Amino acid sequence: MAAMIKFFLTLLASITLIGYCKAQAPYSDTLDVVNWNLRYFADPTHNNPAKQVSKVRTIMNNLNADVYAICEVVDVDSFAQLAHTINGNYDYTVSTFGSFANNTSDPDYASAQKLGFIYRKSMVRNISTRRMMGNSNNAYYNFSSGRLPFQVNAEVLGKDSAWHNVTFMVMHAKAEADNDACTRRVAACHELKDTLDHYFVNKPFLLLGDYNDDLDQTICSNYSVSNYSYLLADSAHYHALTLAISKAGAISIDGYTTLIDHVFASNSMFHYYVPNSAHSLRTEVKSWVNNYNYDVSDHFPVRTQYVLYDTVTSNPPPDTTTGVNEINAARQISIYPNPANAFLTIDNKNAVYNEMAIYSVEGKKILSSQLEAGVNTIATGALSAGIYLLRVSGSKWQPQNFRLIVTH
Repeated sequence: MAAMIKFFLTLLASITLIGYCKAQAPYSDTLDVVNWNLRYFADPTHNNPAKQVSKVRTIMNNLNADVYAICEVVDVDSFAQLAHTINGNYDYTVSTFGSFANNTSDPDYASAQKLGFIYRKSMVRNISTRRMMGNSNNAYYNFSSGRLPFQVNAEVLGKDSAWHNVTFMVMHAKAEADNDACTRRVAACHELKDTLDHYFVNKPFLLLGDYNDDLDQTICSNYSVSNYSYLLADSAHYHALTLAISKAGAISIDGYTTLIDHVFASNSMFHYYVPNSAHSLRTEVKSWVNNYNYDVSDHFPVRTQYVLYDTVTSNPPPDTTTGVNEINAARQISIYPNPANAFLTIDNKNAVYNEMAIYSVEGKKILSSQLEAGVNTIATGALSAGIYLLRVSGSKWQPQNFRLIVTH
């Protein structure tokens, strides 16, 4: 038995998850993302800046998120102070544009509502930013006269200790429920989706912020469906992570019964999403600070969580294998997500393999199943959290081994 355990441990250690930039990257867990409208942040004409900064800091220290996508940043210096005084090592970036302000030299920039991004430096690196749809006059008008989505490109540390390219799009849509505002939001959604379809459909991204309309209903009396129905209709490519909690009655703005702060994920980012992690933090923030609505915001933060990993393809067979078919077989199977939670997907392209088995590190077979051609879903919820060996095999091909991580 001891020899068998040693064999499996050696085998597990030898199996690597295909990735990039692994060598010096520290280990990480979930990526916690919060989007939050901070209502004229640090604007003395609307708030007490010192109180607002202090209470937001208290809330962020309790949240301990890795990324904060912020709407309505007014005073940039106060935003920098906030980012640099949260517990932990954070940095920030702010859009160089806002409503009626095309750049930082614009006389309206200082008082404009801008979009901000705070990130944990150990989890997020190599930031680059841009204004989305900046050459479109229609988008300029429909997004509240220049408050266009703020694109933040970054490398994010995954649980596989690899750095993954992720795009965060911080959005603050046109406000109000009158006919003009609703019409502009609908037009903005159409142009935004066309941009996503053209440039981002196959890339991992999050579109998050203040949508100023709900998804399962609408605040607009002259519309019967959400202003974002065009985006919702393409659920094959874009996933509304906050739709379920909206249907369940969650709210994100004080005094209303709707959720207007939302998150969409591209299909490739959706693979990383922790199921049911979307949550409006209304109760929590009010327990952490007093006079929340008066001193902090009329919006409540929304949190979502992700586990980033590489889509795993097996290593080629050893050099002792000379058959070309066996080498090609290794490219015909992919395993995801890894780490797995409740379910594991095995994409058995071209029916190369016909059986899978999961073993404990002691070498005991825990689970086995026949594999069909194409996508197979394996329930892993009953497995204890830990490391396992996953083996796929077929009558014509050499078995392939994977290191499988299960988390709960």
